[in-house]
Amino acid sequence: MLYVGFIITFMVLGTMLPAFAQSNDASPTINYQRQSNKFSKPYGSHLKPLLQRIQASPEQERRISMIVESYRSKIEPLRQSYKDKNQDFLKSVLSGMSPEIVMSKQIELGHLYCDISSQYCLLGLEVRRILNPEQIIKYEQYKREQDWK
Repeated sequence: MLYVGFIITFMVLGTMLPAFAQSNDASPTINYQRQSNKFSKPYGSHLKPLLQRIQASPEQERRISMIVESYRSKIEPLRQSYKDKNQDFLKSVLSGMSPEIVMSKQIELGHLYCDISSQYCLLGLEVRRILNPEQIIKYEQYKREQDWK
C-alpha cells in the first residue's frame, strides 16, 4: 500500500510541478503557458514547420499533408479524451479519492496515451516512406527537438 501511495504521489507531483513557476513577486503561481502538456498544440500544427525543415517538394507536401489529414479522425478524439481524462484524474487525486480509484484512472490514462502514441508512430512511418535519406535525417532531428519519441 505504501508503494502505491508513493507511485501516486510521484506521478501527481511529476504531472503538476511543471505547471508551477515563479512570478515577479516570488510567490508560486500556475503558469499555463509553460505547463508541460504534450497535446497543448492543435493537431497538425507542426506540419508547415516540418515541411520547411525537410525541404519537401510540392508533391511531398501534398502527400504528407494527405497523410496527416487522414489520421486526424483517429488522433483528435483520442487527444481530447486524454485531456478530459487527465483533468478527471487530477481532480480525483486532489479530492482525496481512494488509491484504487486514482490508480484505475492513471492506468486508463496510460492506455490512452499508448493508443495516441501508436497512431503518431504509424503516421510517422507513412511519412518516412515518402522521404529521401537526407530528409529522414532532418525529420528525425526535428522530432528530437520537439521531444517526440
